[in-house]
Amino acid sequence: MENRIIVDGDLLERDEVSLPTNSEGLSYGFGLFETIKIRNGLPCFFDEHFARHKTGVSAAGIDLNFSKEELFLQAKVLIESMRVADGALKITTSKAGSRSLTYLYFKRVSAMGKGSPLRIRLSSVVKGSSAFTVKHKTLNYMDNVRELYLAQEHGFDECLFTNERGELTECSMANLFFEKSGSIRTPSVDCGLLEGVIRAKVIQIAKEAGYSVLEGKFYLEDLEEAERVFITSSGKGIETVEEVNTGQALRFDAGRHGIIGELSSKLDEMERDSLAQYVEQEQ
Repeated sequence: MENRIIVDGDLLERDEVSLPTNSEGLSYGFGLFETIKIRNGLPCFFDEHFARHKTGVSAAGIDLNFSKEELFLQAKVLIESMRVADGALKITTSKAGSRSLTYLYFKRVSAMGKGSPLRIRLSSVVKGSSAFTVKHKTLNYMDNVRELYLAQEHGFDECLFTNERGELTECSMANLFFEKSGSIRTPSVDCGLLEGVIRAKVIQIAKEAGYSVLEGKFYLEDLEEAERVFITSSGKGIETVEEVNTGQALRFDAGRHGIIGELSSKLDEMERDSLAQYVEQEQ
């Protein structure tokens, strides 16, 4: 049951699928993807994920042959066929010669609960702030995955990247936030990072709650003066950070109280509202 995949609208068993080995998607990572949290059998923030995917695919010059409604139906068919309640669904569109290929499959078919506070290691890899592959969720993820594995080999949970100007950008699988002097701060998109769906939600929530939110250029020195650090991703929402190691161990309050507790509670409410919207559309 966990081996099913949808390829260009057709529900198949994975062992029935063959991909063209000379395609640009497989040979060069020429494609984009979205990872969408599944909660109670429904995709969270599907509209936002589709909008980002469509924008990225179009910018790459790839045709997306399915509408939002068609992809939502495909996701629903896959979820129901595998009886998945909670997990992470991936939607990928890649280039295959003169045509495109879109497929959906589950990266994870179990719940993704909040874990312990994270420890993050500074990566030696410098990201280019203007690179297409850092501003879009492309299949060129080798730097991210390799640096994540290296961080884990050293006993950490995540890694942190900087750009060619020494500005903070993001983690391998998440966006970075920190609290300093009563305001919430996060690197701006022009530093070279993926504009995360949950990043946008957290910024929206914080502003609506009356908090000061600064998107800008920040450096390691800014983290040294931060009171709290947290990261955001579609799969895990908001995760607190207890340490960032930049050569020295910077330690932070990692409790889920105060601003982080308020943001987490509101984000959970927004997730539930997005699911309720899809239920209402079916009635």
